[in-house]
Amino acid sequence: DAVAVSDDERFYRHIFGRAKRGLDMAVYEQDFLARQYESCDALRSSPGAADRWLGAMAAAARAEGVALQYCMALPRHLLAGALDHADVVTHARASHDYAASRAGATEQWSFLGFTSLLLWAASGNRVAPFKDAFWSSGAPEPGNVWGANTTEADPELQLVVAALSTGPVAVGDSAAAANATRLAKACRSDGLLLKPARPAFLVDKVWSRALNAPVDDALGVEHVWEAPLAAP
Repeated sequence: DAVAVSDDERFYRHIFGRAKRGLDMAVYEQDFLARQYESCDALRSSPGAADRWLGAMAAAARAEGVALQYCMALPRHLLAGALDHADVVTHARASHDYAASRAGATEQWSFLGFTSLLLWAASGNRVAPFKDAFWSSGAPEPGNVWGANTTEADPELQLVVAALSTGPVAVGDSAAAANATRLAKACRSDGLLLKPARPAFLVDKVWSRALNAPVDDALGVEHVWEAPLAAP
C-alpha cells in the first residue's frame, strides 16, 4: 500500500515538542525507513523529496533539542544522516527486534558483527550502531507477549553486545525488574556509558571463512569480534 510522509518541519516540531515537554523525550526513533521510502513513490521519483523529508525531521529535532535514531535504514539514509544531519542523527538500529533469546530468535544480537561494520562505514564513522532493548534481570517479565515463564537466557551477553555497539544501552525490563547491579557494569557511577573507540566488528578471518563457505552455510561461522579500547 502507498504511504505519505511529511516534508514540513512544523509537523515534526509539533510531535517532538509535545513529547519533550510532556514526556521529557530525549531521543526520537524513526522506524520503518526502508518501508516508507519504498512505499512512497514521490520519495523515489521526485528529485530532492527524500532530502526534504529527512531534512525537515532533522531541523525539527535540532530546534527542539532531541536526538534522532534511524531504524530499518537503507545505506542512503545513513549517508544522508551522516553527511547532512550528524549533529542530531546519533545512532541507528543495527539488530533485529529483541525476542528474549528464545529458540530461533538469537539473531537479534548476533548479526551486529556484520551490520555494525556496514552502518559505521556507510555513515563515515559518524552514526553509532544500536542493539535493540533487552531484559537485564534473567527473570520472567510480567505481561510480556511471549508467555508468563519467558526469560532472557543470557542477560550478560546482551549487555556486553549493547556496550560494544557504542550506541545506547537500552533496558527493556520494567523499572522494578531491572538488574541495576548488572547494568552498572556498562557505565561509570555517574551513568556515562563505557564503550570502545569504535563499534565491535567481526575479525577479518571470519569474513574470509564466510566468503569461502557454501552458500547455505555462509553465516554458519564463529562470531569472533574485536574492538579497540578508547584512549584514557
